[in-house]
Amino acid sequence: MKLISYAELARLRLTDFVSDPLSVDVQDSGMTIVVGLGGWERCGETVFGWRQGERYHTAEVTLDLRPGAPPGLAEQVLTKLGLPIHKTMLASELIGMFGAPQIDNKTASGRFVRFVAGEKEKYFVGFHFDGHGLLTSCFLARKDYCDEDEAL
Repeated sequence: MKLISYAELARLRLTDFVSDPLSVDVQDSGMTIVVGLGGWERCGETVFGWRQGERYHTAEVTLDLRPGAPPGLAEQVLTKLGLPIHKTMLASELIGMFGAPQIDNKTASGRFVRFVAGEKEKYFVGFHFDGHGLLTSCFLARKDYCDEDEAL
């Protein structure tokens, strides 16, 4: 599976995907995100995040896949990221697509699976499911940044 390059990801802006740019909240820095401390653009529960000191260089994307999320937003972003998934996928289908998960946590209230994906440039790709097995969110984050944050 060919995912978006780090350089292309860095150029993505959430405002390019929403019909009303005023619906996007921006926090420049000081927020805890998947890749560590940084900032984000946010619309509902969909987030485009960057590392502290790399303002507006998108390094992660979290997508709200629940009913009620902005229509079409997740689908547009998933296509741009190169992730061939859809909102109705089951964990078993994602495991079939990505292989054995690096993390697979199951609880009564839901499930979280995380994979390492990508060819030359690696990403963590994670999926959250509710207690009924329905996909509620996913994220794609630069693995190199997450690895650096873990080392701190």
